Amino acid sequence: MRLNTVGRISISRDAGVPSGLVSRKPETFFRIFRAFIAAIVLLSLTGACSDSGPLNETQLKRFTEAQTLYRNKKFDEALSRLRQLREERPDALEAASLEARILFFTKKFEESEQVLKEVLDRDPENPHALMWLGKTIAVDAERQAEAAEHFRAIVERDPENYMARYYLGRCLEAQNKIRPALLEYQAALAMEYQISKIHLHMGRLLSGINMEDRAKKHFARVRALGVSPGDMQLAARAEASPETEEEAKAGGTPRR
Repeated sequence: MRLNTVGRISISRDAGVPSGLVSRKPETFFRIFRAFIAAIVLLSLTGACSDSGPLNETQLKRFTEAQTLYRNKKFDEALSRLRQLREERPDALEAASLEARILFFTKKFEESEQVLKEVLDRDPENPHALMWLGKTIAVDAERQAEAAEHFRAIVERDPENYMARYYLGRCLEAQNKIRPALLEYQAALAMEYQISKIHLHMGRLLSGINMEDRAKKHFARVRALGVSPGDMQLAARAEASPETEEEAKAGGTPRR
């Protein structure tokens, strides 16, 4: 499974689990599966944050602390940790992207734009930076056409990125380009149906491996999307009666 940082979730058919594991007993499978997922998360944090090698243990700790502070909207504290990290590792692109998001939410749009442009200087096709640069520029009512170009660049590379299509539609609408805006909105809505399915299945899988808090967030997202009554009913049933590991592994329906 791969999470795209600009809002789109894509799942490979194989999901990366060696086929030999599926013949083991369920408890063995899920123990190995949990270790496998934990390893992927750790590798993504240690290897994807820079373009010249992984962060060391202290730097990684500082980055994860900054992420937690950001999620809790403690922006000043998060920014302090990130700037310490970026002084040590100016090549840490994920740290720079997080700093840009904090600057955006604290309405320091010019600073956010500058940081994002620095990221794109190092990685010109970074979809996460392109998305946030477009959003930052779009704050200025006079720069809608410029912002639209960044969203259009994402869509050209990734036509199924529904968030990029949504923001592109907003920019086109602001320019009074009603018909093209409607087409982008319609494309985004069509993709949202698949997103609902993915949240439902992720919630059921997480519930099956006793990660109820995370599972509930995915079930809540199914309800918030509201694009599939069937998915909403299944999410409510799964939340009321969590699956066992065996049911999640088998992909069966939640217990009644």
